[in-house]
Amino acid sequence: MKRSQFILVSFLLDAVVARAQAPATTTISDVVYRADGTPAGGTLLITWPAFESAGGKAVAAGAKSVALGAGGVVNVALVPNEGANPSGTYYKVVYKLDEAVTNRDIADENKFRDGLGKVIDGVVECLNASAWAKKGA
Repeated sequence: MKRSQFILVSFLLDAVVARAQAPATTTISDVVYRADGTPAGGTLLITWPAFESAGGKAVAAGAKSVALGAGGVVNVALVPNEGANPSGTYYKVVYKLDEAVTNRDIADENKFRDGLGKVIDGVVECLNASAWAKKGA
């Protein structure tokens, strides 16, 4: 093979390898809290549509499941969507949190269930009597 052909093949191979490289990511680090201010436990389900990064790299549509660490800490690497094409591309996150009550002492399980049932029935009764209830039903 002539030297000029070798250089051309090397250049084309470099271009293909450069194109195949994954887009750069950024690490999102944060703490997830519950409404009561305590650190959350559980899993984040992150999904995104296909898009092109600001650097022109193709990002396939995908999904990622990320477990929250101790104290609600989350660390996840994602491709930045700032300047993405199409514009308005965003990540969707569904929070699947563990039970907030980790220790419960119920002295009388039957009374607890009965009381809970009354609360639920009372809420349903209130909703049925509210302005949202269908008239004449």
